[in-house]
Amino acid sequence: MRRVFLTLYAIGVMALAVITPALAQTAEERARALAAHPPQDLDTYYSLKTEIGDDQTGAVLTALTALAYAEANIPVGDVVSGCSLPQWNAPVSAGLLLALSASDRATWTLYRDDARKRLADWDRIWGLLQKQEKTEADFDAVAGQIAASQHEPTEKGRTLAQRVARDQFERRSA
Repeated sequence: MRRVFLTLYAIGVMALAVITPALAQTAEERARALAAHPPQDLDTYYSLKTEIGDDQTGAVLTALTALAYAEANIPVGDVVSGCSLPQWNAPVSAGLLLALSASDRATWTLYRDDARKRLADWDRIWGLLQKQEKTEADFDAVAGQIAASQHEPTEKGRTLAQRVARDQFERRSA
């Protein structure tokens, strides 16, 4: 009797996992999927949270952090500069944290709309900096880094210098 119950239970769990894909995925699998294809739509993060819950969303965030550190070949827990971690880490982590901070749909809508406005402002200012146009004084040092990046002799050097400038831009923006 017990064997029959366990068999039926296992079949039920497997069927439920097939019906609800979120139940079939581990936090690590979700983290890898988010890292491979970072969502551009912020609502994706809240949808994930409502689908799997706060605890599992937190587990995905933890797995995502571990994945970022592993990809950068840095021991988890070490304090590092943001530019040492993969590019996908900051926006995906921020999206998950934003979703976790919203207690309900109305709060999420407020947070999301504010984030979209700020991201649009950042993109506008970053675009001005890239064109060497004047922006707020807070970004003069970033403008200098962008200008210097154009004089790097190698593509790798230019890419790194641009990434450092973007990192400094995001830090000053915060």
